[in-house]
Amino acid sequence: MNIFVDNILPSLVDDEFLLEAMSRAYMVAHGPNRVIAVHEYREVPEVKEIAHGIKQGDAGSMEQAASEMAQYVNSTDVLVPIPNHGGRALTTLELANRIASKTGCAVYDILSGLPRETLYSMKAAGKTVSADMIKMSLSGSRPASGKVILVDNVYATGTTATAALEVIPDADLLVYAVDSKAGNSDIYEMMRP
Repeated sequence: MNIFVDNILPSLVDDEFLLEAMSRAYMVAHGPNRVIAVHEYREVPEVKEIAHGIKQGDAGSMEQAASEMAQYVNSTDVLVPIPNHGGRALTTLELANRIASKTGCAVYDILSGLPRETLYSMKAAGKTVSADMIKMSLSGSRPASGKVILVDNVYATGTTATAALEVIPDADLLVYAVDSKAGNSDIYEMMRP
């Protein structure tokens, strides 16, 4: 039982879907997981450009982000890239591989999801977005040892991270940037170089 999730949050939020998403996000943030963000998304224009570059598969952006993210990864860690809206890890797999080349850690591409609309287009259309809509699953065996770290480019609403953490609940999350203006400024821990 969690007093905040079970008693306080329901008295503040009357939308069932929002309540569920906030409850999950709270438990993720206050559970055993760490969310490690190298930058605040809106900190300087270059951060936003690099984050967009990662999503577009730009090699320079990925290399810059990987260099900065690698300082939070040990050689014994295991990186697991988070899948995109197509259900497969593409740019996040490339990002994870670049981090691994700098740290010597392992990369396990073991998360998959059902193809869906992008979260951006869903939000733009006014649709309610929840982790249930993403439905991730394991598509391979978990590593036998090492700290599992999920890799993504940006942490905004926490929906994608929540879906991934439901499948691998003991993982940490490493992102290039966190968007504190996306409504989840209280559920992440900023880690700076």
